[in-house]
Amino acid sequence: MIKGVIMNKLGKVVIWGCGVLGATNLIYLTKVGYKCLGIDTNKKRLQDLKEKRYDINSDTEVLNYYRHPEYYVELSSDYRDALNESCHIHFICIPTERNGIPCSEVFFDVVDKILSIKRNTPILIIIESTIEPNWLDEMYKKIESLNLIIGEDVLIGTGPRRDLFGDESFSLSNTNRVVSGDSENTIELIKLLYGEYCNKLVIAKNNKYAMLSK
Repeated sequence: MIKGVIMNKLGKVVIWGCGVLGATNLIYLTKVGYKCLGIDTNKKRLQDLKEKRYDINSDTEVLNYYRHPEYYVELSSDYRDALNESCHIHFICIPTERNGIPCSEVFFDVVDKILSIKRNTPILIIIESTIEPNWLDEMYKKIESLNLIIGEDVLIGTGPRRDLFGDESFSLSNTNRVVSGDSENTIELIKLLYGEYCNKLVIAKNNKYAMLSK
């Protein structure tokens, strides 16, 4: 099911968090043909993105987005817009620090919202936010407590970001990306999805290894 969604670009890809990480995903995914929905509580940030004046100063593809009015992304400050069965793929790109200290509160709030979607088809969650590896264990427990099977009902992938924003030579497409998944099948799906806009994929053994690489 998810493979078909990726190959045929069905439904919507939801980006939770429209900071630098989320905004670049929105732009790249839109460029390769996905319908995207960006969710963020910061209404000014959403307005800046909508009006194409959000300041990301180093990525060529982002600059091209600003120059081409046909690149359109749907943006919302209401998370309920993402809670429907047509949203098969969810990227988590929200902040996970508070005063310089890791804070899991917002991360698990987003996870709970995604898991609340009533659906009869699998869902793919990709974590790009920086998280502590033990947060994955807690996430898996949440999924299992809902009688859902990891790797079948809910697929978990990781793609932690190490971007060099401000470096004129940087672009998301030519930067080494460490990615992984909860199973070989999920890893293949992650490779298929990221392979559409990232040219240099490094496959980690599993999600924890991917997160530890950062």
